[in-house]
Amino acid sequence: MGESEKYGIKELDEALVFGLSAGKAAIVALADGFQPGDLFVLLPALQTGPEAFAGINKVPTELADLSDAEVDHLVGTVRKYLGEALPTEKAKAIAFKGVQFGLVAVQLLNAVRS
Repeated sequence: MGESEKYGIKELDEALVFGLSAGKAAIVALADGFQPGDLFVLLPALQTGPEAFAGINKVPTELADLSDAEVDHLVGTVRKYLGEALPTEKAKAIAFKGVQFGLVAVQLLNAVRS
């Protein structure tokens, strides 16, 4: 992890929010088998998509330039969605998996749309 913060993490954070929102909504929606009412659970996650779609091509560059402060910010984003008591190392692991999920999901949706 670098200390330069040359590129920032705006798009990275948006991909993470999309990944966390979609993942959390899917867990809730599928907990008792998918029901029509589960669409209302999924809708807020889908609303985070447009921001994530817009800058997804910048995510790999931002990942390569992470500073410790930016990692701390991503850990905070994970804790906002999954609970403040989440241990730091687990939150870091979830942050990176969430970004990967968000990145792949957005790339898939962009490919389907084009």
